[in-house]
Amino acid sequence: MVKIKIQRVNQYNLGPAMLIISCCGISLFFYITFPEIRRLIPNCYFYQHTGIPCPSCGATRSLDFFINRRFYTAFLMNPFFFGLYLYFFYFSLNSVCGLIFKKKFYIQIFSNIERFRIVLLVAFFLNWIYLIIK
Repeated sequence: MVKIKIQRVNQYNLGPAMLIISCCGISLFFYITFPEIRRLIPNCYFYQHTGIPCPSCGATRSLDFFINRRFYTAFLMNPFFFGLYLYFFYFSLNSVCGLIFKKKFYIQIFSNIERFRIVLLVAFFLNWIYLIIK
């Protein structure tokens, strides 16, 4: 059952979120401003040695497409990480709204954290199978 609630926050609840947003913002700034940084990202060692893509193969390219608003291509590169990028975008937007309006929007899909972990693990392995057969 999905639960949606809006809750008041104080400045102490937003500290970790603002730290994550700041780090992501600085990284994004350098990634966009200095495109030659992309050449410094090493190739996948797992793929080079085994010929099988690792579960995160295509995550960097997916992020690049996501930043350039090519969402369908980003999803095809690595669906699992595309979902993570969407979550981080929602998390950042929600934290900024919490800072401005002093309220945060919560969506609770799983009431049991163990069930969420199982779903996340299954999605991770399904993503890996997708990367191997594509």
